[in-house]
Amino acid sequence: MASTMRPRVLLFDVGGVCVVSPFQAILNYEIANKIPPGWVNFSISRTSPNGSWHKLERGEIQLDAGFFKSFSQDLHQASLWKEFHERRRSKNGSGSSDSLLPALPKLDAEYLFWEMMRISREPDPFMFPALNRLKASDQFLMGALSNTVIFPPGHPYQADTIGLRDQFHFFVSSAHTGLRKPDPRIYAHALERMNEIAAVKGQAKISPSDVLFLDDIGENLKGAKQAGFRTLKVVLGRTQDAVKELENATGLPLLEEAAPFHKLVKNSAYYSRYQTKYKRRREGKTDYYARKRLITQAKNKYSAKKYRLVVRFTNRDIITQIVYSEITGDKVVAAAYSHELKRYGIEHGLTNWSAAYATGLLLARRLLKKLELDETFEGVEEADGEFTLTEAAETDDGTRRPFKVFLDVGLVRTSTGARVFGALKGASDGGLFVPHSESRFPGYDIESEELDAETLRKYITGGHVAEYMEALADDDEERYKSQFTEYIDDEVDAGDLEDIYLEAHKAIREDPFKKDEDAGPKKSKEEWKAESKKYRTPKLTYAEKQARIQEKIRDLAA
Repeated sequence: MASTMRPRVLLFDVGGVCVVSPFQAILNYEIANKIPPGWVNFSISRTSPNGSWHKLERGEIQLDAGFFKSFSQDLHQASLWKEFHERRRSKNGSGSSDSLLPALPKLDAEYLFWEMMRISREPDPFMFPALNRLKASDQFLMGALSNTVIFPPGHPYQADTIGLRDQFHFFVSSAHTGLRKPDPRIYAHALERMNEIAAVKGQAKISPSDVLFLDDIGENLKGAKQAGFRTLKVVLGRTQDAVKELENATGLPLLEEAAPFHKLVKNSAYYSRYQTKYKRRREGKTDYYARKRLITQAKNKYSAKKYRLVVRFTNRDIITQIVYSEITGDKVVAAAYSHELKRYGIEHGLTNWSAAYATGLLLARRLLKKLELDETFEGVEEADGEFTLTEAAETDDGTRRPFKVFLDVGLVRTSTGARVFGALKGASDGGLFVPHSESRFPGYDIESEELDAETLRKYITGGHVAEYMEALADDDEERYKSQFTEYIDDEVDAGDLEDIYLEAHKAIREDPFKKDEDAGPKKSKEEWKAESKKYRTPKLTYAEKQARIQEKIRDLAA
């Protein structure tokens, strides 16, 4: 969300947010009929804006036999089927060939449509109770903005059996307005409806930044952002996470309280067979399921080392290491820390996405310099946000494959846009070969399955931080001064961030082993030992303890 201010209006999509997503019915149908997942959504999206589905949602055609015939034709276009498979092959890196094109699957369009309508009439178990609490609080203007259809007169689906419309002060339907998301005009229409209701209630005029819009489709959220709304993505099957974010935005408890814990009494047979787990598993520090797969090497590779790109985050630092495993333990080949970025001009924000990228870049250049491969594998010299993988290079001695490492994220949740993928991108652009896809980078659209390189470059060069600085300075100057105190003291503006990061990237490539300018000579082991003794309380001998007791006795007697 672009702002941390509390919203005045909560605007909800219906399908996939308030009720069960119709996409679930599509996925179930594809799996049951052995159709490649994503084909139905792909064919619907590619027939926009004049496909039968889009016309129905705009109210331009009726829901009758003519619609089902046209909808079936949209789902059986051979040209789209070919394009869909070419995209799948290119994504999997297997090339394209007409001879390998499977037969176009046969779909029952009418059955699929009614399955989508049936499943989307069930209230979501997490979001629907949250709607009740939000409406009961009477602190927000509640609205719905949904792409809908008009059912034939007398159809049972015309009835609102779950009381959905009672949760909202207004309901904007695409089929009744003739406008369909993500058309910019429908967001403007929704804003007009909000202000009409606000005027009736005697409230101040509502601006787009006062609106928080929840939707499950990225394309619709993009349109809302362009209209100035704040947005919240609801992921299929994870509405509980969206409700948690909604709690943070509204400041209200919205989730049901967890049931009380009941201890399960285990019998002696359980305890006699119990095997104590490893210590780091008991402490919740190591995922051994993942570690086993990261360190296990193929038998036919004998003693070849399997390297890992280990990325860990603390409150104030980012730790990146190239590690391989032996029986005696893990061995570190090279390491880089985000606090070292100060040597290259990055003084602030040492744990953000841009710093993670720079730290990964520093690690890659440092390792390749150490192995004397830095000139052979230059990587991406200036970050452009494009998806690239380091390829083999031609040398005087023949073809040389790049240094290969596997990403080790530890216990971090690998959600789209996570900072750990910033370190991965930096290491990849630095010349290491890290097997990955573009689907977890910021700017990746799950609907179109495409990466927006400009958005990714913005994260690499601190553009997202600059946008937040500007938005906060406009909305809450006091909080801006509090949160960006060090930036202000060093006279760093939002417009300076991109140049700072790009200059740092150049400096890292010039000298990945750069030392601190104010650092003195390196201390010996004995000097560090003497330094540590300054802060250590020496242990008293028995004689010294007795003398101390006698001294206290004399002081008390005096």
